[in-house]
Amino acid sequence: MAFIRHVAERTFLLERSDNTVVVLTQTDEVGPICWGFFWYRDGDFFGFRNELGEIITPPVYLEVSNFDKTWHAAVRSETGWGFINQEGKATTRLIYDKVWWYKDGYVKVQKEGNILYLNKYGLEPSDSYMNNFIKNIWEEN
Repeated sequence: MAFIRHVAERTFLLERSDNTVVVLTQTDEVGPICWGFFWYRDGDFFGFRNELGEIITPPVYLEVSNFDKTWHAAVRSETGWGFINQEGKATTRLIYDKVWWYKDGYVKVQKEGNILYLNKYGLEPSDSYMNNFIKNIWEEN
């Protein structure tokens, strides 16, 4: 299990499970290690690293959440909220006003007051019937 310690201004130590240490410099803040990943902030922007200290995404996001058990993290760019996966690739478009968590393979998002339920590929339902069908699945559990 890896641990992160703050040791000096803008410097953190990532103590890896293999008993090696990675020095993270020029870093203003770090989040907890969740599901093998953690966010870090440089200035006003956030990025992600894995528990080995490797950069998954550079600091380009305005806000972020921790990774969850579905291997997704919510991120906000200048264009809106969306999700990235453990490889740092967007799994939804970053255009939503609000996002919830993935549940049973679907995620609830809001855009311009409309609630949609995206599948694991980030695709919106093709019509209101499918959106309501997915809503029932998502809301039941």
